[in-house]
Amino acid sequence: LFAASFDELRDLFAQALAAEGADEDGALADVGVAAEGIATAAELLMGSYHLVCTNVPYLKRGNQANVLRDFVEKHHSRSKSDLATAFVERCLALCRGGGTAAVVTPQNWLFLGTYRKMREDLLRHVRWDVVARLGPGAFTAISGEVVNVAELVLSDVAPAEDGREFAAIDAQAARTPEDKARVLHEGHVTFHSQAAQLDYPDSRVVLDDLQEAERLGKYADGYAGILSGDYPRFGRSFWELPGLLAGWSYQQSTTDATTPFGGMASIFHWENGAGAFALHVASLNGRLGGAWRRGQHAWRKRGVAISSMQNLPATL
Repeated sequence: LFAASFDELRDLFAQALAAEGADEDGALADVGVAAEGIATAAELLMGSYHLVCTNVPYLKRGNQANVLRDFVEKHHSRSKSDLATAFVERCLALCRGGGTAAVVTPQNWLFLGTYRKMREDLLRHVRWDVVARLGPGAFTAISGEVVNVAELVLSDVAPAEDGREFAAIDAQAARTPEDKARVLHEGHVTFHSQAAQLDYPDSRVVLDDLQEAERLGKYADGYAGILSGDYPRFGRSFWELPGLLAGWSYQQSTTDATTPFGGMASIFHWENGAGAFALHVASLNGRLGGAWRRGQHAWRKRGVAISSMQNLPATL
């Protein structure tokens, strides 16, 4: 496949697809069209480009089919948590030397600890040109605010060591795609040192001026909670059972609005992490990672539960 030209292989593609079930009712013509498309796509993906510009596909690791998940883990181990972040690396790989990738991706990889190694590598070896925070509601074809995105322009060039700066635009406050587009064209542009991002905790990409501010990490730790992978099976509201039965534990969630007491409706069939839920986790072959037992450092301690989305509602 990789030694021959794709022009040579088109007929072989057609023959192979025909053998997969073309009938006598003209399906062979459809097979020929499919073969042409496969060959053209393969040829494009083997090329290299001055500019790669796309809205990448979004699919979390837990929702990926086994073949796709194994491929991403093998070839994009630093960015494997989401297909979108794997595509950031893939788009850069499609660039020829000096080429540029302009991509729309989820914002979370710019700051989550899961992507620290990916960020460090890109900050050290790739030139950052533009980071635009678009926030939720950036797509006309997606209703609601389910995707919190950023637009990035990265170039396959080693960054200069003399205080190289990238441009940043914040369009998160704009509510509609049209308003966000207007901000990208006319909004205030700030500039930030690429090298300085490596000095922030976990090499987070920070677009705010933090010179005069103390970091919250000086006073507090934050812990994410359990991810079950099958909450309808293991989770309940407390009023669904006559009491807290054996094996069940109280589970606090975040709230939709700031309130003194909230998020205290859930119970979870935990069984000390050694029962049916543990067997379920084992059956997923590592797809939940360590997320199935997160947050234990916070158990039986006083603190504040904060939802990490939108306007950060909190409760005791």
